[in-house]
Amino acid sequence: MDCRQFLMNGALLGCSAAASPFVTPVAMAAAPWDARLVVIILRGAMDGIDVIQPYGDRALLDLRPTLLAGEAAGAFNLDGYYALHPHFAALKPLWDAGEFGAAHAVSTPYRDKRSHFDGQDILEAGLVGLDGGRLMQS
Repeated sequence: MDCRQFLMNGALLGCSAAASPFVTPVAMAAAPWDARLVVIILRGAMDGIDVIQPYGDRALLDLRPTLLAGEAAGAFNLDGYYALHPHFAALKPLWDAGEFGAAHAVSTPYRDKRSHFDGQDILEAGLVGLDGGRLMQS
């Protein structure tokens, strides 16, 4: 076994272990109602503008011509302006039922501090700022 194969197998084993409910605890919310709010923070290569495509924006088509597929490439028209990427077809019935929505270009008050990583930490922790609740002063 070469070094590359060893590292790939080790990474696969580590990721599998981390995803196991025996290693990583899973918490389920208990509530007397059926409504849920699921917040997905996109990281890495998946771009929210690719998932919910604003194909009705002609300026965006000019700026990112390889990104947008629109209806011609199999995306699902949501409202005449936005389209759902075809790989997320399972979300279309939820959209039609009014049980799924997306918010583009939103930000926390931390935006002016210019740290992408701090901003993600704040979103994931549900805090207003990194100093225990208040926005950090510059």
